[in-house]
Amino acid sequence: MIIGAAAALSVVAVLAGCSLSPLDLAIFDREQQASDLPPSLDNLPDTIYRDTVRYIGEDSIGTKYFASEANDPQGSAVCLTVVASDDDWSTGCSTLPPVEVTIASGLRATLEPDAAGGDEQVGGYVSVELPAS
Repeated sequence: MIIGAAAALSVVAVLAGCSLSPLDLAIFDREQQASDLPPSLDNLPDTIYRDTVRYIGEDSIGTKYFASEANDPQGSAVCLTVVASDDDWSTGCSTLPPVEVTIASGLRATLEPDAAGGDEQVGGYVSVELPAS
């Protein structure tokens, strides 16, 4: 009976591990809200699980940041979508941290569990290097 209980706990631990994103961001622990969605879902890659998209925040120049999970050929991936405008946005995904995205304006953003560095941090997860003026 003790062996059976231990085996059951092992299975639960393994299954719980499967549900974690590669970066294990707490932002994915809450339910998705309408405010979590970017202006247009049509531009997101097909590999992104749309029900995992979460709004991280906005920087001092109005650029918005979104995290999501995706299916990647190497396994589960976490993604960062950076939206400065309808014409200046990009999404990057990675199975290993960090996730880096650069948009046309020259802004560079890095998604990691504890954002540090750059010109500013957004939502505790994104380090932003603002474009040169």
